[in-house]
Amino acid sequence: MEEEQNQPKEGVLKKLKNKTVPTRLGLLIILLVAVANGAVVLWYMNSYTPPEAFDVSRLVEQMQERREMGNELPEGYEIKEDGVYYKGRLIHGKDIDSNTFVFLKTIETPYRQHFFSDKNYIYYAHKESFEILKKADPKTFVFLEGGYTRDKDTIYYHSLLIRGADPKTFEFVGGSISTFEINGSDYAKDKNNIYYESDLLIGDTDPETFKYIGGHYAKDKNNVYFTRNLIEEADPLTFEFIDNSYSKDRSNVYYATLLLEGADTVTFESFGYGYAKDANSVYYDGKVVQGVDLLTFKHVGGSYSKDKNNIYVSHEKLEGADLTTFEYVSGHYAKDKNNVYYNYSPFGWGINEGANPANCTKENLNGCENPGVG
Repeated sequence: MEEEQNQPKEGVLKKLKNKTVPTRLGLLIILLVAVANGAVVLWYMNSYTPPEAFDVSRLVEQMQERREMGNELPEGYEIKEDGVYYKGRLIHGKDIDSNTFVFLKTIETPYRQHFFSDKNYIYYAHKESFEILKKADPKTFVFLEGGYTRDKDTIYYHSLLIRGADPKTFEFVGGSISTFEINGSDYAKDKNNIYYESDLLIGDTDPETFKYIGGHYAKDKNNVYFTRNLIEEADPLTFEFIDNSYSKDRSNVYYATLLLEGADTVTFESFGYGYAKDANSVYYDGKVVQGVDLLTFKHVGGSYSKDKNNIYVSHEKLEGADLTTFEYVSGHYAKDKNNVYYNYSPFGWGINEGANPANCTKENLNGCENPGVG
């Protein structure tokens, strides 16, 4: 009698056996039958399709469909009968299956990178370089945020394999985009580790409390990070992001990972492009700019600034510049009534001899560089 009560009802079993669930939607309905007063409990959950169930022939069909629909290759690439060419040069010859070769995506930052796939491999290209990501699985390969990609077994940052990363729990945390002023940065984590781009952050890291703050900065309950480096003296609890270069906590101000001795946390402010000031000093890239009049100091633009007495480029005085007519133009350039100035960090500043200041405008930067261009 007890055995009969523990058997599921025959009608329920027949329904379960005859139930067909579409797997291509990525949703597997798992039915767990629990007999409790004759009730059937249904549990629904998402499930990962095992790789052995993947239909490779369908992948080939999808690639061919994409090509027929106009899957255009980036400039310089061409598919011929005997392979794939870049600027007229055969790339990787026999390794590439040209029948299923398709362009996947271009990532623009921090530089232009192209991803391709065929039925066998994922390919990565940058300028003249063309690499096979041999451990990447084209059947499960997906793009994450930042520069990260993932398949069922591996994590890549651009073309770099991140060894030991856990694909199931790996996630992009945050990052900044490359600009004229700075290079971008990407942070990520999994259940075990924290990553800056492709590098594992070493130390007493805590993935559970890890978060991106801004610029190149991130923190967890134990540490503050600037790119792949610890800010040793920083207090995570009171730490604040100011801009891509400067930050502070309740006790100190920092430039990147460096503590700025004597900086005042209450009055400290940043102007961007490396310039900042507090009640005591003016700073450029973490260095004190000597001789500045604090009351009249003004950031003009780019790496240029001035006070009532002088013009400054980076942390130096721009000797000979005309204080009355000096103005910032754009990018590296500034001018006064007499000269056009440039500053190419870290190489230093100079005067573009012969350039006509009247022709140097934001709309015509060629006039800042080339004499006589109007």
